[in-house]
Amino acid sequence: MRFRFYVFRDERWRPSILFYIILAVVPSFALILIAIQTSNQVTMDPVTIAVLHMIIMGLVITEWMTKIQQEHLTYDLLTDIALDFFFAYEVIAFVTLAAKDEVFASHWVYPCFVFAVVAMLKYLPTVPVDIPEFGISWGHVTHVIMSLSCNDIPFVIIRMSTMITFKLFLISDLIFIFKNWFTIFFSSFKLGLLIHNRNRILKDSIPKRRRFRGPDVWCDPKDGVCRVKVTSMNSVDPVEREEEEEAPATPSTESSSER
Repeated sequence: MRFRFYVFRDERWRPSILFYIILAVVPSFALILIAIQTSNQVTMDPVTIAVLHMIIMGLVITEWMTKIQQEHLTYDLLTDIALDFFFAYEVIAFVTLAAKDEVFASHWVYPCFVFAVVAMLKYLPTVPVDIPEFGISWGHVTHVIMSLSCNDIPFVIIRMSTMITFKLFLISDLIFIFKNWFTIFFSSFKLGLLIHNRNRILKDSIPKRRRFRGPDVWCDPKDGVCRVKVTSMNSVDPVEREEEEEAPATPSTESSSER
């Protein structure tokens, strides 16, 4: 019997990202945390920091390869690739926050590592490329929600908490905090517009009348309620009567031939 795993062929999410996180990111980060807990290190060595940077860049390269295979090479694709690089830089800076001596010697090192992995989950849903018939699909909404809940909201909370706890008022951390706050604000505004426009498009796209086999279905575009009306075979449809009355009168072929 031949089995087909349709779930891995679904274009709404990226299985390659999930496999990379499970097989590469989670074991590497877990081993580093175990080594930190069992050893008496006071600071994170440069080799460990370099390994963390390589793991994060590996995720971005996996995302680039998946996008190139699934999408056509356009200007929007190149823009997304550039934004992915900035996301990798942000995650690297967030992991570097755990490498500071004050944070590394405290329990804040564990939230930094855990939420650095959680931030990579934002690449699981695929952003829809084509706009459907009824406006923006729920794929756009899912992508915005995943980006906020996995990346910007946890990052700004942990950055502000470590800054207040350890008095680490650095310019780089302040820049990332402002970036996260602006992203949360504009993404929330974008999310509201997506939901509002989608509902409005769905409401306005309801036709005044739809014909099926059997009864007639009447849909009111104002309230979006469809009503069923059954007419007899000999009765004249009132809508057709109105259309005939509104249609301009055209001279028949017989009258034209007589003239």
